Amino acid sequence: MLNFDWGYGPNYGRDYVSIHWRGKVKPMTTEEYTLYVTADDGFRFFVNHKMIIDPWGEALIEEKRVIYLQADIYYDMKIEYKDETGAAHLNMEWSSNSLVRMLIPSDQLYHASHIVESPFKLDVVPGAADYPYGEFFDNPKINRFTAIAGEATTFFVQAKVSKAYRSKSLK
Repeated sequence: MLNFDWGYGPNYGRDYVSIHWRGKVKPMTTEEYTLYVTADDGFRFFVNHKMIIDPWGEALIEEKRVIYLQADIYYDMKIEYKDETGAAHLNMEWSSNSLVRMLIPSDQLYHASHIVESPFKLDVVPGAADYPYGEFFDNPKINRFTAIAGEATTFFVQAKVSKAYRSKSLK
């Protein structure tokens, strides 16, 4: 859950820090949700790669936005947080017609993780799996099946321009 209170003061590295969280939320019901973020000193909050809250330069703040979410759909979430001096805390809650205001339960928050019992070593950055925003496809010149677990290997990721964009740019 996103519910942190690091306290006050310059001791123990609480001041002048920034944090970047990425993950997904999957609501249980289809309806309008009010999302609340409370923080000190500043944050930016994104849903599906669109910034919906941006009180970056402010001190103690609580911001809320109403958005429509469908049940059993994974929505990308990203929060960028910074603390300058003094109190350091951040929490994220939601409410709807069927839910009282509460912290978003951990069983509705997700992040990318390694496949259990896979024989291959794989480092996955939590929340970085952002389908349909990124894509891997084979290059016939590279045999990706020769990689050995635990040893460095390379692969290439190439951006792909959509057909709609490509046809507009050629006219």
